[in-house]
Amino acid sequence: MTRLGSSLITLSLESYALPCGVAPALEDIRGNTDSPNRFADQTCGLVVYADGRAGVTVDHTVADCAAGFELSKWLSQLAAAAPTPTAPAQYKTPTMLRFPRLRGGPAPTKYQDSVPRLVNTLTFPLPRGVVEKGLTDFLISLALQAAVGEGVAITQSVFQRGVVNARTELVMMVTSESTEFLADKTPKTPETLASAWEARKLRIKARTFPFYLSTFLAPALSCLPESPAMETVQKVVELASGDKAEVQLTGFTVDYHHLDGVEAGLSNIYLPHQLAVFYLAKPGQGGYGEVEIAFSATGGWKEKVENVVDGFSRAWEEVVNVALSG
Repeated sequence: MTRLGSSLITLSLESYALPCGVAPALEDIRGNTDSPNRFADQTCGLVVYADGRAGVTVDHTVADCAAGFELSKWLSQLAAAAPTPTAPAQYKTPTMLRFPRLRGGPAPTKYQDSVPRLVNTLTFPLPRGVVEKGLTDFLISLALQAAVGEGVAITQSVFQRGVVNARTELVMMVTSESTEFLADKTPKTPETLASAWEARKLRIKARTFPFYLSTFLAPALSCLPESPAMETVQKVVELASGDKAEVQLTGFTVDYHHLDGVEAGLSNIYLPHQLAVFYLAKPGQGGYGEVEIAFSATGGWKEKVENVVDGFSRAWEEVVNVALSG
């Protein structure tokens, strides 16, 4: 148990093929399976299936999703460059690990999430014109805002400047300009879209409500006398820093040289009532590429996630048409 707990990477060799379908595959990779051949509490976990496909899990405590994504791309490149074996490989029979008896009862025999969740996925086309204009991430966030509702706070992971280890911070992406663009009374034109895009870029550049605000300011506020006014200030700080936001978005665009590597991803989810969205945009060599997006829902969002996916699909078509009309 000591060797397992102190290791950097765990390798799980499964005797079955990776389940079909993006959502079932992602769920199995992250550990939502009855296989006893998993250990989740690890910095990095590599799961290899009988059909040769593999998945990677990364603990975000050590490095955020960007590091895990880069690791996945690197491993996929190594796998693609590896020579095809001419004969079956010879392996030693693995040694069965023995664990001490747990206090308070026997070890669990079936996987169970600490926070029950539902995962839904969607694949949709990515026009080349969207990629060339650099609008992929912006339009996805805008479509998500339309799908969950204009009044719902959405935070997105962005890179911290001058910080090592691929750390990211949450920035509130809902702006008055984006809300106005999505309003029914506002004509959806390239001009109103451009206004929302500029507001988003300024939000990221300015790091409005950066990480240190929630780290240092919020604890300081908790030391002050309680009052209705102070409660309001604390709620504003928590929401603006993304600490309590119900909806979180994370995503990456894969360059043309890695189109056959990483296929999809899934965000961590830890709140009892939360929607975590992860996208992987894969530009195509021709006129269209595709985006693979995963919605992880807990609590009340589990009942809403199907409608969110449908609303996202409709909103994506609308914002793309506006973006390409300019």
